Amino acid sequence: MFYHCSLNFDGMMELSSQTPDGENAMVGTNPAAGNDTAARDGCSAQERRKPVKYRKRSTSPRKRTPKPATPRTEPLPEFYLTGKGGEEAAQTYLIAKGYTILETNYRVGHREIDLIAQHENRLVFVEVKTRAQNCLVLPQDAVHRLKQWHLLRAAHAYILRSHSRLEARFDIICVKKTPLRTFEVTEHIVNAFRPV
Repeated sequence: MFYHCSLNFDGMMELSSQTPDGENAMVGTNPAAGNDTAARDGCSAQERRKPVKYRKRSTSPRKRTPKPATPRTEPLPEFYLTGKGGEEAAQTYLIAKGYTILETNYRVGHREIDLIAQHENRLVFVEVKTRAQNCLVLPQDAVHRLKQWHLLRAAHAYILRSHSRLEARFDIICVKKTPLRTFEVTEHIVNAFRPV
């Protein structure tokens, strides 16, 4: 038996055999490289080469509807309420002494100044420390060297932004929280520390 290989018009490779009596018998077809899918699907190579149409991607930004703000249900922590109460008491105290409040809770990055006020020709940066009645640590002792450095950096940023030419001063106001949940100013340390 002799085998004969030929290529038809569809790019299919035909393998045929010839018997000794001269009859041809089709043994099988072997698709050319890359056309096995066409042979199985019954379509020609020209039909497979048709361009595929893709959906054009939109270039306009996607509009997102903002989520509605959910109201805060859990109560505020006790230390936050204590700090806010002490700052309000210190603010009332300074106004009664003739200070003009310029800023409250002024933030520069993670640094914060509780109160910024003006008294006569001085720009006063106030750090408020509130403690409970039975606290062993004095409020002024909590303003350590690192805290002072943060206050100095925040004050420097405020002076640059406000273009103030007033002389700066740093005060500490100590506030005590009473058992009746009221706040009393116990000490006002004027010029508590100076920039070095």
